[in-house]
Amino acid sequence: MKKAKALLLTHPTWEIQKISNQVGFRDPSRFIHQFKRFYKTTPAQFRKFM
Repeated sequence: MKKAKALLLTHPTWEIQKISNQVGFRDPSRFIHQFKRFYKTTPAQFRKFM
């Protein structure tokens, strides 16, 4: 999840699907679920507030 967090911050134009693929998730919804469990927010919300 640290790599996903870094990608969200360094590549603000990348879609969530691309980031999920970069960190090894085939299914973006599974990535979003895991990210939310880890950081208590969705990737989109995290990106918006950072």
